[in-house]
Amino acid sequence: MRRTLIGQSLLVLLLLAMLSATGEKAAYAQTDPVGSFFRSLFGAPKPAPPPPQLIAPAAKPKPAEPVEPKVVELPKNPDAQTILVIGDEQASDLAVGLQVAFADTPSIQVIDKSRDNSGLVRDQGADWPTRLSGLLAERKVDFIVVMNGENDRITFPVALTNGKSEDVRSPKWEELYTAKVRKLEDALKASGKPFFWVGLPPMERPSLSAFASYLNGIYKPLTEQAGGVSVDSWNGFVDEDGHFNYQGPDVDGQMKRLRAYDGFHFTRAGQRKLAFYVETEIRKIMRGETSRPEASTPEIVSAQPKAQAAMLAAPPPLPPAPWDRVGPVMPLEAGSNGDSELAGAPPPRATAAMKPTESQGKLPGGYPLTETPVYARIMLGEPIPAQSGRVDDFTWER
Repeated sequence: MRRTLIGQSLLVLLLLAMLSATGEKAAYAQTDPVGSFFRSLFGAPKPAPPPPQLIAPAAKPKPAEPVEPKVVELPKNPDAQTILVIGDEQASDLAVGLQVAFADTPSIQVIDKSRDNSGLVRDQGADWPTRLSGLLAERKVDFIVVMNGENDRITFPVALTNGKSEDVRSPKWEELYTAKVRKLEDALKASGKPFFWVGLPPMERPSLSAFASYLNGIYKPLTEQAGGVSVDSWNGFVDEDGHFNYQGPDVDGQMKRLRAYDGFHFTRAGQRKLAFYVETEIRKIMRGETSRPEASTPEIVSAQPKAQAAMLAAPPPLPPAPWDRVGPVMPLEAGSNGDSELAGAPPPRATAAMKPTESQGKLPGGYPLTETPVYARIMLGEPIPAQSGRVDDFTWER
């Protein structure tokens, strides 16, 4: 009896499921009778796969800058000489290169006081003449290294240009910028310490390289006038054609990547090479090979000496006279007398201008100046006499 009830229950459930499916199919057939007919013959079609999605190619990632190792320096002596580095971001790269250069020298330490985004036009980040005075008061400094200019490609404040915005590199802009550089040069000179102004290297962008070259033309003469050392680093970072180059020989002559991917900063090898130019000058002064340059005044063009005085002051003595003779000539025909004159050459003609006079000066060795062919040609304007019969005789026969 119990089995009969279970069977009946299952039968009822099966019937209800069939009726439900039949009802759904009937309702769908009323809305789509044709499709229902074919589906009844061939079965329901498989749903179409979704269309493939177009995936944009991933952007090529910019190569990451290599992680440079930390500079390991030997402990410095308490009385070690100090190299103070000031300037902008490139001065920071220079300071790292100097730390590597003197890492094994306990008697020299490098202090980096550069500031990013600093400059001379708007005193971004630091008023360097004022800040330098404070740094010198805080510590003992033996050498000062300056590298600046990357952030100065901007206009001066309106207050300095009488309300008019002066274009970069305009005459007014150059006048104001020169005054800023001279102010810092005066502060460096007042320190009484040897100082070095490092010129800007080329950049990847041609416009930035042109501006860097323009600033170097301002820094160099002002630094030399103030008694500093102008350090040129340009040729160390260009190729054979003088163009910006990411790679180049390092201080050991090995080909290395010297510049960062931004075409502006330096790799560790580039930092070391940049510092090499300053290191060389500092070591020269420390060894006493070159004394500290004295401040100079703008060059005054002096009167040029007269040609005769220039000849008398010439250090190398001239060969024995006469100069229009040649060395021994081997005879090519039998019966030649072996004279040292060229074949077919007449004897040299004496001119009044070549006769010696006691009133004129003498060349080293006691030979009269007026006996020289140079004097006759240059001072008196006499033509070179043509030797008849020689291939250089272009005179017409009459």
